[in-house]
Amino acid sequence: MILIFALLAGTVYSKNLLFVGDSHTAGYFGQDTHKLLSKSFDNVATFGHSSSAAIHWVSDKSFKLTGGKFNEFFYMGEKLKDPNPIYWRVPSLVPKFDNVIANMAYHERWQREIGSRIIPDLVVIALGANDARSISDENGRINSISYKRRALAIESMLDKLEAIGAQCIWIGPPNGIKKSRKNQETLYKYLRSTVGSRCKFMSSNHYLVNGCDGVHFNCRALRHKALKWAQEVNNFILNNRN
Repeated sequence: MILIFALLAGTVYSKNLLFVGDSHTAGYFGQDTHKLLSKSFDNVATFGHSSSAAIHWVSDKSFKLTGGKFNEFFYMGEKLKDPNPIYWRVPSLVPKFDNVIANMAYHERWQREIGSRIIPDLVVIALGANDARSISDENGRINSISYKRRALAIESMLDKLEAIGAQCIWIGPPNGIKKSRKNQETLYKYLRSTVGSRCKFMSSNHYLVNGCDGVHFNCRALRHKALKWAQEVNNFILNNRN
């Protein structure tokens, strides 16, 4: 019925959503967002890999990073969990962005169960937090070499999405008590200028991590904040999808 109304209104909403991100996406925020999005899209694949930035997803090199991961696929009402779960301290291989946008059913077991290739219509990216200390110091002074190299990685991701005709939404990271104000300001300028008009951009800078480790909402005491952030992100996506 929703699809019929959308067609009558001249709008066809995305049905295949790919969500990639860093440790925030690997934790409560990503898990809550995945669950919420699964109520509105036929297929939702989420890949959260701690310690990752755009440069790890698009580089020719392979990266095994620690901190945990969250891989899950909601496929036509069925939950497909990560077939290769690991303890969070064990280094985890970051998928290649080319591979996950070519087939949201990234894992071989998922591919066997689904039996077809699923290409995303909409890609949500929640990366950037792990660029902060590489692009500038705590006083906001820019490292021009690292800044350019990491900006090119983001641009590469966006080039790949344009090539497959997928819509893009970029979610900025929250603030935290362990981050300096100048460094966070520089990070947001970097993200806004690099992403530009190529993605719808949502700032999460108004969310302050004032507990846990001062960076993430991944402890039980701040579980409610992770959910609140996820709810805002879910609403932003639903209000900005094509």
